[in-house]
Amino acid sequence: MSHSKALFSLGLSAAALAGTLALGHGQAQAATVGTTTYTEGATTVWQSPSFNRPARYLTAGQQVTIQSTQTINGTTWYEVGTNEWVPSLYMKTSDNTTAAQTSTASATAGSVKVTYQGGATTVWTAPNSGKVSSYLGAGQTVSYTETAQQSNLTWYHVASGWVPSSYVTPANGQQTTAPAQQTATTAATTQQSQQQATQAQQSTATTYSANTQQAASSTVKVSFYDPAVLGSSMGYNGVAANLSIYPKGTRLKITLADGTVLHRTVNDTGTFVASNPYQIDLAWPNASIPSYGVTTASVSVE
Repeated sequence: MSHSKALFSLGLSAAALAGTLALGHGQAQAATVGTTTYTEGATTVWQSPSFNRPARYLTAGQQVTIQSTQTINGTTWYEVGTNEWVPSLYMKTSDNTTAAQTSTASATAGSVKVTYQGGATTVWTAPNSGKVSSYLGAGQTVSYTETAQQSNLTWYHVASGWVPSSYVTPANGQQTTAPAQQTATTAATTQQSQQQATQAQQSTATTYSANTQQAASSTVKVSFYDPAVLGSSMGYNGVAANLSIYPKGTRLKITLADGTVLHRTVNDTGTFVASNPYQIDLAWPNASIPSYGVTTASVSVE
């Protein structure tokens, strides 16, 4: 083999090796487009695959290119830029269909019990819809008629919507329903669910009152965001929070770690609630956001 042919062969081998290493590093062979699905406000882009420090925000329906993925503690994260990550809970990809299309109804009916003790548990209009349907109280047991798999979670279809397995557990004595029995069981389950839904509605005010008392003197993690960057006209008198802990319209007295006292109204929520339900996100002009970025505060309900 001539010297020039040997060099050419070596170059091809190096290129092939580089391609193999690139694919082995988790990069997609073709670009995957991600679309934000959260419609109640902005979707936070984090600087790392953790709910730690915001990098920027995406609007509802905004599309970005997914460069790679990581799954950490059961949560799948999409890398959408340098030091920019979004959890899959708030984004669907171009190679996935919507929750309604991918969810496969099971032939299973049973009951689930709410295990979340920090406040009310949100019931959503559909798996990963981002739209609140109602709330369940801690320890409450409700019936479901079908299940679906989404975002590494099992979602249970209860009378008022869908609730994820991260906040509930199947109740004892759960039964698998054969197709021939399903019609009769569904009728009985529907009647029971309607009764429980009525009880849930009657207890909602009590649940919120209990939440308010639990959160009255909470010390929480605080971050900042600028709604104007997103084209929002909400202004800077609001705060984003877990709506199961602090429902929209709740007036909060917030005493920051440096002694600054603020009086804000809850008008939004954020992706941080998945890992830290007691975190709040203060609306703040970008130009004057404190350099430390994240702090703590004592929060009470006014």
